[in-house]
Amino acid sequence: MSRSKIKTLFALCLSAVLVLSACGPTPEITPSNTATPFTPAQSTVTPSPTATVPATTTPPTSQPTSDAPTQVTHWAPLTLANVDLPALDGEITAKNARQVVPLAIWGTPRANIIALSADGQILAVGTDLGATLYDSQSYAQIGQILTPNPVHTIAYSPDNGLIALGQQQGVIDILSKDDLTLLNRLSFDQSDDSLKYDIKLSFSQDSNALILMTQSPNDIHLTIWDTETWFITINLTLEQGLVAYLSSELDMAGVIYRQPDLLLQSLSYTEESDLLDMPTSISPAFWNAFDTYTGEAVPAGDGTFILINNGVSVLSWQVLSDEYEYLLDNYPSSIPDPCTQAPSSCRNNNGAFSWTCASTQPIPPIELIALTPDDVMVLISRNDGLTEFRSTSDTSVLWTVDVTYTSVSFSPGSEFFFGLRPNGVIEKRATQDGALIDIFEQTPNELTDMAFSPDGTILAASFSDGWVRVYGTANGQLLGVLDGSAQSLAFSGDGDILAAGLADGTIRIFDLLAGSYTDLTPQHQAAVTALAFSLDGTQLVAGSADCTASLWQVEDQFRIRSVNPGGQSPFQINQVAQNRDGSWFVSAGNLPEAVIFNRADFTSKPLLDFGPFSDLALSSDNAYLASAGEQVWFNPLTSDQSLQSSTLLTPPDGDLSYQLTFSPDNTLLALGSEEALSLWSIPAENTLAKVIYPLAGNFMGRPVSLNFSPYGDLIGLGMDNGLILIFGIPATASE
Repeated sequence: MSRSKIKTLFALCLSAVLVLSACGPTPEITPSNTATPFTPAQSTVTPSPTATVPATTTPPTSQPTSDAPTQVTHWAPLTLANVDLPALDGEITAKNARQVVPLAIWGTPRANIIALSADGQILAVGTDLGATLYDSQSYAQIGQILTPNPVHTIAYSPDNGLIALGQQQGVIDILSKDDLTLLNRLSFDQSDDSLKYDIKLSFSQDSNALILMTQSPNDIHLTIWDTETWFITINLTLEQGLVAYLSSELDMAGVIYRQPDLLLQSLSYTEESDLLDMPTSISPAFWNAFDTYTGEAVPAGDGTFILINNGVSVLSWQVLSDEYEYLLDNYPSSIPDPCTQAPSSCRNNNGAFSWTCASTQPIPPIELIALTPDDVMVLISRNDGLTEFRSTSDTSVLWTVDVTYTSVSFSPGSEFFFGLRPNGVIEKRATQDGALIDIFEQTPNELTDMAFSPDGTILAASFSDGWVRVYGTANGQLLGVLDGSAQSLAFSGDGDILAAGLADGTIRIFDLLAGSYTDLTPQHQAAVTALAFSLDGTQLVAGSADCTASLWQVEDQFRIRSVNPGGQSPFQINQVAQNRDGSWFVSAGNLPEAVIFNRADFTSKPLLDFGPFSDLALSSDNAYLASAGEQVWFNPLTSDQSLQSSTLLTPPDGDLSYQLTFSPDNTLLALGSEEALSLWSIPAENTLAKVIYPLAGNFMGRPVSLNFSPYGDLIGLGMDNGLILIFGIPATASE
């Protein structure tokens, strides 16, 4: 392709008649500490028909014998919510553990990606279970689509006829936009080393082709399907560069190399490509930043300029110009690793932290850039908690807001946009002044903890959007919400109190009978990440990311003492386990040692050295302590709270994240990993059953809470993506 053709091609502009959408007023939410116990959730909608892909696996139909090896159960997704659970066979024990099967998925999964339809009327939210479509004005649910793998990219055809759901594991589902029927399921090759790259998916401007770009460290793969026959018309491989982009408006793919050169590849004619020299005035340091950060390139719709984000700055280049237009570099040079951000109470005698940060991927100061459909403005979202809206011509800032987005989708006329925060919260804002139009509440965001009530009738789950949701255990129905951005939850023994440890360091006590709450003072300096009541409910232990634990007398809301379990090496506490009478508790966190603390003389001693820890579980008879981190250990305890021995339950190369819980009769230890629920027999010291989650291997959720119901007939596993998996034994299983 000649340079004159390239220049002509880039000069083409797209024009369309756009329908303007009116924006509603910003809602006001006024929290109250005198509200009824469970405020009905305003975001609940009647479920609409679900387009479900037929399952390829079914639950087992035969029951294993008692001496059979580990039972492995695979499962296709069942009900999502609001459907009665089957009659149960009763308590789950070591004798019947092999009959445990998944029963339901409760909750709504956290958003991975958001996208508005070509006409701006439909908001699609991609999740680990598939995609849910909402009316972009009323937020009413239009439909729900289940997919075999998590959805990470969404594309609408310009004629509004098709929706493509791109999945990171090499699958694309094609649906009719009108009735959400599955028209085709496409597959493509994607190696494990390419999973760190986002796949790019787009329809051609005439809607006659679907274009896919996948990347690996060495190659860029372009695959194009004809949307009538769904045959592959183009399959092309390009050499990997610093950054690549896909522009269906211009019928091109672009790759920027370090020389620096820009390769322009036609999507319709594989033999047509050209290599353009980029401005030599661009500093080599700009390109070197790509060695640290992935970065991105965003072309204007008419091809007149390209914005390049290297992670620390944004450069604008007028295509075919010998000089770049401007460089925005007034951003932080780096973002501190969150594991180095802790209160002064976490510093040791040397003034430093005793833990080593495990993060390996540096955080880019600039999270993303997004052009408005008319290319007049650019949204630059930063990882220091700020988003700015600038003119693409003179770089002037129209407005800034104190928020970071990981995905942004503008309305066709640029009147408003939806933005996805890192914790899953979706906002709708006006582009004119950045004013918040609404918080999209249908997606509950990141799940942080959950707890069964002592009578087993409700399950409370805390989420990062500032609400604790309360579900009925009969069918997963959402009964209501409680106010608070909780990181940890615990019910008192009588069920009258729900304690919530909040992200700001507050311990909130919900009096469920009175329908009110009170906040304990003084509060911690960082999030309260772990809570544990004594059996009689009179004492509460709270662990915090400020490296301290607080001991409370619940009835009079009196703090008995604040302690530092780590002593000379403070650690951020993420788990506590208290014995029945409250005379001692164990705390663990981001250091290798778990510490046992004596309430009589306020002394502590190291107990475990298998950390850092993701969970602790103490049996109800105080006889066993289980710990989880990169490995899971089972530890019998003596009467003086010492270890008798330790048994390793998982191999060194097992999943990195586990949650643990003992059955009420203390015959089973349940282990929830990133792929399966395992039931380990304490008497026999072997694994009896392993239940593979739905979407196993692709689920992408991390377990954050695992609990037996008080009567032992249900197991609830909370995943950080907002879903709760329920397990049990149907009554028919024993017939």
